[in-house]
Amino acid sequence: MPRTPNRDRAPARNARAFVVAGAIALGALAVYQGVAIVLAGEPAITVSLPGDGALVRTVAEPDLDAAHGRAPTDVTVEITGRSRLRPLPPAPRCVVLAGDAEVEATDVDWLAGTASVPAQEVREGDAQLVRVRLHGQETLRLARVRHGAVRIHLGGPILVGGTVVDTAGKAVAGARVWAAGREVETDADGTFAIEAAAGDCLPVAVAARGMASQAVVLEAWQNTDLRLVLQPAGEVRVRLAGVVPGDGAARVLVLPAGEPRSSAEAQYPFFLQALTGGSPADRQSMVRLDDLPLGARLQVRLLHDRTTAEEVVLPEARARAAEVSLVAHAAASVSGKVLDERGAAVPGACVLAWPERDGDDLPRRAGASLALPPAAYVGRGAATRSGADGGFRAARTPGAPTRVLAAGPGLAAEAVLAGAGDLVHDLIVPRNAAGSGAGAQLELRAASGGPFRVRVIERGGGPRPAVLWTGTEPFPIALRSAACADVKITVGAAPDHLVRTLPALAIVGPVPVDLPEASR
Repeated sequence: MPRTPNRDRAPARNARAFVVAGAIALGALAVYQGVAIVLAGEPAITVSLPGDGALVRTVAEPDLDAAHGRAPTDVTVEITGRSRLRPLPPAPRCVVLAGDAEVEATDVDWLAGTASVPAQEVREGDAQLVRVRLHGQETLRLARVRHGAVRIHLGGPILVGGTVVDTAGKAVAGARVWAAGREVETDADGTFAIEAAAGDCLPVAVAARGMASQAVVLEAWQNTDLRLVLQPAGEVRVRLAGVVPGDGAARVLVLPAGEPRSSAEAQYPFFLQALTGGSPADRQSMVRLDDLPLGARLQVRLLHDRTTAEEVVLPEARARAAEVSLVAHAAASVSGKVLDERGAAVPGACVLAWPERDGDDLPRRAGASLALPPAAYVGRGAATRSGADGGFRAARTPGAPTRVLAAGPGLAAEAVLAGAGDLVHDLIVPRNAAGSGAGAQLELRAASGGPFRVRVIERGGGPRPAVLWTGTEPFPIALRSAACADVKITVGAAPDHLVRTLPALAIVGPVPVDLPEASR
């Protein structure tokens, strides 16, 4: 709030304001010519990250008297932005009830569903495939978000067993049955048995050649004897055309083309593709999808880190096989490593890459509530996870600016990259930083001395005016957004200058930084 001026000092203050206004005007001209103008006062300096606009500075309540006295010591603050830090919306809580005890699970992986993608909105009722580790045991559950949480009841070990038959009641041998993370094949009599933890939200999926794949969610507290009836399937053959990947790594995801119209569509196990990676192409660049529900509205998406293709809506699956082409285009890639502030690898981090023109956030797609694999939620982009060494690679459109985001605990590191070919950029995800991102700024502090002549240099930016600082109060350098940046502070002139380097500094809120002591 501005101070009420003293009437006796009003003429002096008006003259002072005139001097400052003139200095600001001269400063703008001098900056253009690469010359620094010293402005007195209590500065508010805003530093932008690359792509966010020019650095902005204002001067408030100047005190020109501070410019008199001994010569100021030069202080240079160099800021090199590594990535913007975006606070993530909280993932749903995962509450596990084991017996009479209720425990909020902390060792949780969101494998499929809206919670598996950090830039996606999670809504009430969304299904999530979640891996929970508790007391040394691991289980996969398919649960829906209720009141901001998924709640899972777990019990002791049971056998999930039963028989798989067709609509005529004939046993289906060799069907693949998956339950809570384990898979077996049915025997000649169509029977199966899988050991799993008792409880609710227990997913069971079954697939057989020529039969429509389906999944059910059980609440089972004792051994089960299920009878799973498989319906006839339609078949669609997807031929890869255009720039066909020759490395055998191309895969195809089956996704809903809209909100499900039937129980057969709703029960298709889309979520399993988060574990299998989708259906691979054969040597003839053909993907045979022979487990589709009859009449279902579906579409397919190509997964490959060197090619891109628009999603293609499939013809409604019929008894007679249909064929569609999925035209692939050559793509560049974006790669790098996800690291923490100490330079250690962050394995298993969700990494997203999508065209910058699509905006900061990802739009919600039709059928999003069905626990789809992560890549389904990225629109025209790509989703992957960092490897054991933190490394990642994703396809991108050549020449188009690409937004890359890596999710960490509570924060995501993101950067906008542009270039004609392959791009390499490491993303720094702090492990211990927390905050809303509001008020992100460095606060320079001086133990003694002053005044100082402070110059802020943003890597990639132009020369900035110097600002006089008395050193008695913290000197704020505000960022437009929370960021991870390399900060270098130099005090004094060579050869007696002192240097302090702060690599990969997470600036989420106010961050105090002490100047090294300058000799005089």
